[in-house]
Order: sequence, then C-alpha cells, then structure tokens
Amino acid sequence: CAQAELFPHRIYQRGDGVNLTLPVSCVSRSGQDGSYDTPAGTLFSDAQRVHFGAALPDVATFELTHMVQDKNPPGCSGHGADTDWIKTVKVHSRLLSAFWGVPL
Repeated sequence: CAQAELFPHRIYQRGDGVNLTLPVSCVSRSGQDGSYDTPAGTLFSDAQRVHFGAALPDVATFELTHMVQDKNPPGCSGHGADTDWIKTVKVHSRLLSAFWGVPL
C-alpha cells in the first residue's frame, strides 16, 4: 500500500535578511504540547495498493482528499489549566522574535 502526504511549510523572514521555507513542526503548533504527530494542515490521500513491474505503468495517482485538523492541546501547552504537577510559564524573547520574524 502507498499513501501521499503533503506537509505544510512556513516562510520565515529572518532579521538577517535570509528567508527560509521550513516544514511546520510535528509538535502541536498550539504550544508545543509534546505530542509528536502529523502537523495540523497536512493533506493526505487514502491508502491504495500500488503494483510495480515491467509491464505496469510508472505512475501512481493520488488525490489529497483529507486534512489533519488542529487538536485541543493539554494543559502543559500553555492553553489549558494548570495542575498540581504542571505549571505554565511563558517567556517572550524580543531578540529571537526579531531574528526569526515570528513571536517566540
């Protein structure tokens, strides 16, 4: 079986003038909740059987008909409630934010 996936990418306009196109992290973009999964916004196809051989076509066609939805993060991501064991601390870095062109 084979399946096609198209991961979302983001353009970072860095403060040093270099622009980078990088894939979106597989960590929840809602606040790095530690769940490593396919990032929200990823497009994917249904799995299908693909056969290879000399007498078969060299091309398999896939339709990206599904999209991974964003998940509600747990408390440790900074968007949920604190617990006895988990406390949320957010720190903004002015220097890193200026360099990467996004709030960090």
